[in-house]
Amino acid sequence: MYLKNVNRGISFTKAGTYTTGLVLILGFLATSSGSNAFFIALGFGLSLLVISGLLSERSMKYSRISGVGNVTADAGSPFSLPLQITNDSKTWFLFGVETLGLVTLPPFRLFNAKIVAQMESRLLALGPGETKQVQAHGTGMRRGYFESLYLVQRTLFPFGLISKFKVVKARASLSILPKLDVAYLESLVRELSQVIAGSLREEEFHSHRNYLAGDAPHSIDWKKNAGKAQADWVVKVNRSSGESSAILVRPDWVSLNASTSEVEYEQFLSKVRTVLEAVIRVGKKPILQLPVGYLVAPECLWVLAQAPAYADRGRNWDPVPSSKNVPPGIPAVEVAGKSHQFRVAS
Repeated sequence: MYLKNVNRGISFTKAGTYTTGLVLILGFLATSSGSNAFFIALGFGLSLLVISGLLSERSMKYSRISGVGNVTADAGSPFSLPLQITNDSKTWFLFGVETLGLVTLPPFRLFNAKIVAQMESRLLALGPGETKQVQAHGTGMRRGYFESLYLVQRTLFPFGLISKFKVVKARASLSILPKLDVAYLESLVRELSQVIAGSLREEEFHSHRNYLAGDAPHSIDWKKNAGKAQADWVVKVNRSSGESSAILVRPDWVSLNASTSEVEYEQFLSKVRTVLEAVIRVGKKPILQLPVGYLVAPECLWVLAQAPAYADRGRNWDPVPSSKNVPPGIPAVEVAGKSHQFRVAS
């Protein structure tokens, strides 16, 4: 049961449900029999419930989430979200505070309510005025980008009979990237390394510069220098594509939207992400080609997390590009066709 206007909730644990039932039975027996033993047992049971409620309420009053970190993780892989928990009381110690992270709020029930969270953390004790950083551990999430999370703080302190909780909607930056294809990554790194090594031996014309005494005769552009004084001569400057500090990744976005299943759709994004990672592994800067421009790292990775889900693939997805063009002549890795085959192109 959750009361939004006061931002407090309460639910009875399984032990609390049984205890409450037992107290009701004791109350019936005490009033019907008049036995002092039943009245004493009834008073003890009620005291447990009341004390549990008061102490856990006090913990919730002073427990506050004072900071939420940023996370970039792979789809389906474990991750940790940094949280800062602060005790706003100057005299009261907090014990047994849990923090659950959720993308959407679940229904809250009064009895034995189980909350299925995407991540959770536990804090055993927090002194008056103290702030601690904890890690909310997640076992894996679907690909996506989340700018906010619902954080449910709760405590079972002290007897584990009553769960008191409150809800905070916090700003966050949680980027769950497409899953990395490790086997394909290793083969692609080898292929890119070979292509780069080969291209270093193949030079192409890049530009001109002024002639300097001692320049090799074969580098002089005799055709362009015809009829000019030696002081005005220029020489040709050649450069290999392997010297480029960047590699362009060109996915076929039309092929992505034409995917016939969610598995195929996510596999395409996974392959794109793997290529971007391979480019980084060989020491180059990846540039991702978008329909309207280009994105460089790390934005080119994060934008894959923001791609629409398969069910919403028809939705207009228009990420803001970093630039409208790229330097000419840089090598490229192309993603083309439903078969998700890649080829290295210059």
